[in-house]
Amino acid sequence: MADVVIIGDDLTGSNATGALYAMGGLAVVTVADIATAERIQDDVDVLVFNTESRHLPGPAASARVAEVVAFAAGTGAQIAKRVDTTLRGNIAAEVAAGLAALRARRDSGRQAVLMVPAFPASERVTVGGCQFVQGVPVARSWAAGDPFTPVTTSRVSALFSGMPGLRTRELGLEDLNADLAASLATAGHSADVVVVDAYDDADLLTVAKAAQRAAESGDLEWLVVDTGPFGVALSRQRGLGGGRTEQNPLILVMAGSLTEQTRAQLDHLAATSDARLITVDPAVDAATDIVERLAQAAMAGHSVIGLRTVLPSGPPTAEAADTSLRLFADVARAATERLRPAAIYATGGDVAMTVLRALGGDGFRILSEVLPLAVVGEVSGGPYAGIGLATKGGLIGDTDAATLCVNALQQASRHAADVTLVSPATSEGK
Repeated sequence: MADVVIIGDDLTGSNATGALYAMGGLAVVTVADIATAERIQDDVDVLVFNTESRHLPGPAASARVAEVVAFAAGTGAQIAKRVDTTLRGNIAAEVAAGLAALRARRDSGRQAVLMVPAFPASERVTVGGCQFVQGVPVARSWAAGDPFTPVTTSRVSALFSGMPGLRTRELGLEDLNADLAASLATAGHSADVVVVDAYDDADLLTVAKAAQRAAESGDLEWLVVDTGPFGVALSRQRGLGGGRTEQNPLILVMAGSLTEQTRAQLDHLAATSDARLITVDPAVDAATDIVERLAQAAMAGHSVIGLRTVLPSGPPTAEAADTSLRLFADVARAATERLRPAAIYATGGDVAMTVLRALGGDGFRILSEVLPLAVVGEVSGGPYAGIGLATKGGLIGDTDAATLCVNALQQASRHAADVTLVSPATSEGK
């Protein structure tokens, strides 16, 4: 039975959102009708409905969404209404129809919309209740001139101003604190649509954790409205995807770069996956202790584990760099021997070469480029020949660069496993 049902209003957006779930090793299929969904729902983790309703008249768009929500409500799946990152389309009409359909299927409890439209990796953020695109209020962006559904307001809650039956509530960045779960529970019980700010991926994770706690403790069911990444974060809080499975081979992260860019990339990786990254101080921490902590993370089911270094108290020195590289070499060797990861992601200065030498490799076999100066390959020669390896400089890539590299390693590892399962002998016998 599908655990998540996503409802998108156009094919490209629907597929892009489905891809975010597929990156976590989930089986995702996009469909156009309920009959198809009923046939395959037991064979997938995530069903993506493309209602193709963005440019339809409001009543027709509402009817399509209501039909899918009614179907999904009967399955017990998490329901996520996917909306455009620039707020185009029949958002208010579709959300109102979806909430009404969900409430019609429930005899008890409280149902409310949780709208988190930020997509920080695409430079779409929500601040002060307003949507921004690359720092520009969305109503002042190119979306304002859309020929079909021009965007006339940047304030998200204002989309529902023509729906007098829907009460809205906004929670800002200042509300993303230890009391957020209680604030969400209160808002969900007093309003129909709760709009929450998010500036970065860490904010999305914070809201997802609080939203799950609010639902568990307050007899509250959310109809999620988002642009993709928040729904993924919430599904992981519900225990779906991201953990160690045959589809999620173990990836070891070795991050030695101290740049702000690398720190942001690692934060993105931690916020959008089940990565468990341990912060270490090379001047203090011992390799044996670090490997033990990594082993515990792997035993807990994390599919991405690794270490990152603390920021130095002063300017970095050659002596400190040597100490750090020796630690990385010891950890890479011991962790690979004990945990047998499918691949290693190494970023920062000499870390990649240190890892390669520690594993006794003769060289690095290049397979593909993920982005400029970020390359996926494998160890060539030595006792760990064939283990995946991705290398990236500390000053390379946008916020999602580390996530893209890890995803590429996972995809390559899955492909290698599939190839291994089909030997020449078995393929010839078919």
